[in-house]
Order: sequence, then structure tokens, then C-alpha cells
Amino acid sequence: MFNNQRNPRSCFGQRNEGGRTTRRWLLLFFVAANIGLLLPLAGRGDAPRQTHTPLQAERFEAFVDGLWFGQRSEPPLAGAVIVAVQNDEVLLAKGYGFADAASRAAVDPERTLFRIASISKPFTWLAVMQLVETGKLDLDRNINEYLTDFEVPSSVGGVITMRHLMSHSAGFEDRVLDLGRRRADELIPLGEYLKTNFPLQIRAPGEFSSYSNHSTALAAHIVATVAGQDWSMYLEQNILVPLGMTRTVVRHPFPEHLLDDLATPHDWSAGAFQAQEFLHWFIYPAGMISSTGSDMIRLIKSLLGDGRGLMQPETFDAMLEPSYRAFDGANAWRHGFMELSRGGEFIYGHGGDLNAFHSMLLIMPERDLGVFLSFNSETGAAARNNFTRALREWLIPIDAAPPVSPRTDAEARQHDLVGQYAPLRHSVSDFAKLALLVNSVRIASTASGWLTVTEQGSTRHYAEIAPDRFRGRYDYEELYFHRDAQGRVRHMSRSGYAGASYRQLELTEQPALHFGLFGLCAMSLACYVCGAPVQMVRRRGLTLARPIAGKFFSLLGWISALGILVSLATLFLNLQRPEQFVFEIPGAVQRFIGLAPVLVGSSALAIVILTALHSHNPRYPGRVLITCLALGASIYVVLGWYWNLLP
Repeated sequence: MFNNQRNPRSCFGQRNEGGRTTRRWLLLFFVAANIGLLLPLAGRGDAPRQTHTPLQAERFEAFVDGLWFGQRSEPPLAGAVIVAVQNDEVLLAKGYGFADAASRAAVDPERTLFRIASISKPFTWLAVMQLVETGKLDLDRNINEYLTDFEVPSSVGGVITMRHLMSHSAGFEDRVLDLGRRRADELIPLGEYLKTNFPLQIRAPGEFSSYSNHSTALAAHIVATVAGQDWSMYLEQNILVPLGMTRTVVRHPFPEHLLDDLATPHDWSAGAFQAQEFLHWFIYPAGMISSTGSDMIRLIKSLLGDGRGLMQPETFDAMLEPSYRAFDGANAWRHGFMELSRGGEFIYGHGGDLNAFHSMLLIMPERDLGVFLSFNSETGAAARNNFTRALREWLIPIDAAPPVSPRTDAEARQHDLVGQYAPLRHSVSDFAKLALLVNSVRIASTASGWLTVTEQGSTRHYAEIAPDRFRGRYDYEELYFHRDAQGRVRHMSRSGYAGASYRQLELTEQPALHFGLFGLCAMSLACYVCGAPVQMVRRRGLTLARPIAGKFFSLLGWISALGILVSLATLFLNLQRPEQFVFEIPGAVQRFIGLAPVLVGSSALAIVILTALHSHNPRYPGRVLITCLALGASIYVVLGWYWNLLP
């Protein structure tokens, strides 16, 4: 499907050369034709980039207007900026809607600053390639050779290189808790933060790709260390100034004098737009740059011009070579840039999502076309995806995929592929690991032989086209299943995005099992909480050798059981609003985690003492309640250990 084996621009511009001919006019014709082909390449040794008819500005604007006005109301969109460049000319630079809904301020592509979120990452990758060009960095050297203030441990073996950081394949877990603050003066320097808050390495480098904000932050810190100056100052001097991006902010915290020009992030709630809080991020190089539409035009022109103003064309071409590909034919990482190819046409860029800002940078070299768009409302996530999908399908319409059908022996061939798969991008060292309970993908096989993939309530069908390789029933998406040295299926990857890989869950990791255990824990503890008071006030419940002790420890067990129930309820209620965990862990959740050892210890003590007191009362009904308390507390300890709910 995709022509991804090398930089596609290297295969453009093949020219027909005439053989010897006895007819003079034919020879002249071929010479003239070849001169005409070579003229656009004056001063260059590679191939022409423009292989499609240029777009008309009026037609392109009408297309974008139609997309905006066609979906701005459902769900409601606050504002957007959309710019496009083709053949080094501005095709579109337009603002839509409100930069701030409360004041009704309109979006100005020249003035309004949008937080471009993870599109900040390519700025670091450009800086890395500049340092590679000058010989200060080697993409394949151990990154610890460049670090002076701390060392990144390799807990699973293998050397981590800059190339691994650029392809998100260093093997790090994902860290999402407590990444930012509401006030800039609460932040600490990037190097100091990384030194004490670095994620665990859980896979060998280069094995699989899993999107990592911390990898980019680490790369930015290496850039600063090697260059001998702050990351933001390096970017200003070596990227922003050369490109004339005077309205782009890379400094963190955000300069107060520009806050009035910053688009407000909005959430749609109770029938109105609500302004969201400003997020100050510890790992700011991974997503905190702000820019205007006009400044992004300057970046697009450089990218379409082989890094013009930033690096030599040879360095730029090397940057666009694949640095990681999950399987042959799948879209690759191009040294930090996402490959987004469609229908055999090479496309690359990057997306960004942060605190109600949703953006996309799309570069289409064969058309000499680049597009940037950004939305400043939470509803803009779907709109960004719709815009990107519609633009690619409008420019590159492709027919439905050739029909595929299951093999007659599909059921036997697919039995070991069936199961629950979790995305590799997840946490393992804190309670954000709980996301695995709702983010997993279910793969099954139908009676007719289709392999089905169910994710977030949506099911798609696939059929085998090669060993362990499947293609969609109605589209070109492909799945590939990776086996270990013993031939067992362990991972699955998708073709559209290089970071889309999943791990097959073991039996003990199944979400259904853990949901059941959480339910059993809650039911057991609830039985004790409801039954213990009844037994405490009933006269026959006090026929013990030491009734006062029985009352005391029954009360202690009751308080512990109730405390565990309240703590679990508090955690799961707070998890319904995951955005609050970015600023800090809510106080109620911190108290829950801090009290966990006390609750466990109290319940264990109550269980031991009550069991001893009731040892000579075989018919005593309180034994059932003690069993409930013991069962609930034991499950709580197991779940707390597995999901990192115990400090």
C-alpha cells in the first residue's frame, strides 16, 4: 500500500532518455524535452517535488470553509486557525471562530497564539539534526555519554540512543500523573525534574515504539547540555530567528506580556464554553510551544524547502529516512516525524493534544503542500481528525480495498491470536496503570473466519493476507502479530501509525478478572459494614469471654472496612475526571493512598483478634462477617499491590 522503504523523494523525476536516432529532428526533440525537465532542478541533484496540479486558493478556501461551517455546531467548536502553503506561496491563512468565547475575540492568524502541543516535538528533532550536522551529536551513541548531571538506567539491558528517543522506541513506560502545575513558580528546572522523575524502562530499546513525552524532554535536555545553553534559547537562536518566527514562544513559563494574545482553551459544558486553566508543564519541550498561523507558515516553507534556513538538504533527507517501522509496509517514524502516508503517497507531520488545544501539521512533499491547523476547544479533537481525514481523502481519493475473505482453515490458524491486548503506551509504576482496565482491545474470531478487533465499542473485521498479517475487510489498514522466539504471539501492531502496538495480556491481567475482584472486594466489605453493627447490638452476639474486646475490635474492623470502601469510591469517582491528575494528584486520592497501610493494618488486626475471640463459638454467626472482612481486605491488598494503590 505504501511506498515507504526509503525517502520517496529520491524516486521522483526519472527522465526518459532517447536512444540514438538517425533522424536529426527527433534528436533535437528529445534534447529539448530533457532540458525542459531539468530546468526546475537547477542547482539541485535530486528529483522534482511537484507531481500534482497545484491547488487553486479559492477552491481550497471553499473546501476548508465547508469543513468548518459544516461541523462547528455539533459538537460546538470555539475557534481555529488554518494555514496552507504550496509552491512556496501562501494558499490560505485564516482564523475561524473565537480566540476567547467570553470576550468574543476573533482568531487572528497573524496575532493569536495557539498552543501547538506535541507539534513542539519536531522543534527538538530539528535541533538534534542540526547538532548531528555539526558533529556534536551521534544518533547511535549511548545517550548517557552526553548527560552530565544524571544517568538514565537501562533496567532491561541494551543501549539507549538518540535514534531510539526520536522513534519513541527506548522502551519507557508512559508517565501521566502530576506533570504540571497551575503556577509557574511551582516548577523546577527540566534537568532536575528528569533526574528524580524519570519513567521506568520496561522494554529493550528498539523493540517496539510507544509514544513517550519524557523521551522528547530527555532529548531536549541533551540538546541543551551539548549546546551549552538553555533549550529555549537554542531554539530561538537556531530555529526561530533564522526562519523569522517572531511570534512563536518557546520559553517556559509563558511570558506574561503575551498572555492577552494566547487563545483561551475551552471546554463545552452545560450549553456554554467554559475557559480551562493554564497548564505549566514540567516537561515543557514535549508540548508547550505556542505559535501563530503565520509563524507556522514559515516553518512549513522550511520543511517543504528541504530544511531551508535550518540545515543542509542532505541532513534534512537523512531526517526523513525511516528510523523505526513496526513491520514491512507500515507507516514509520521518520526521526521524530510521524509518517502519515496514504495510497502510496508519502506524507509526514505531527499531531498535538494538550489542555483543549488540538493541532495537526501535515506535509505532502509530492504536492509541495503543507497544512497546519489548530483548535482551542476540547471538542476540537474530533474536528482535527475530521479535517485531516477529509483533506487526505479529498486530495488522494483511493478506491475501496480489493476484497479479502477468510481462509477455510482460519479458525485453526487464528486461535492463538485471540485475546485481550493492551496498548504499550501505559504506566506500570503508579496507579495510572488503572487505565489498562478501559483501554484494552479485544481480538476474537468469528464462526465464518473473520478476525475481529473491538475497541471502544467499535468492531472491525480483518482477513489473513500473509502469515500473521491481516487486512481490513473494507479498507487498507493492516495488522501484524509478532511472535517470540518460542513462536508464541506476544504483540500486535497496526499499519497506520508507527506507535500503535499492543501487548497480549496474560490470564491474570484480564480486565474482566480485575473488575470482578474489585466488585467482590466491595461486596465483601459492604457485607461486613452492614452486618457488624447488627451483631454488635444483639445480646447473643456478646456471649464472649471478653465482650468489651469483641466490641472494640468489631468496631475497628467496621471502621477499616468502611474506610476501604470510601477510599475506593473516592478513587474511581476522581478517575472520571482524568484531566485533574495532570496538575497534581487530588488531595482526596493522596489521603486514600496515604491511609491505605493504616486501613490494611487495622483490618488485619481486627481479623486476627476477632478470630481468636470466636474460636470457642463454632455457631457464632459473626464468623461469616469475619470471613467477609478477611476476604475483602485480602483482595484489597492484592489489588492495591498490583495497581500501585499502596504507597
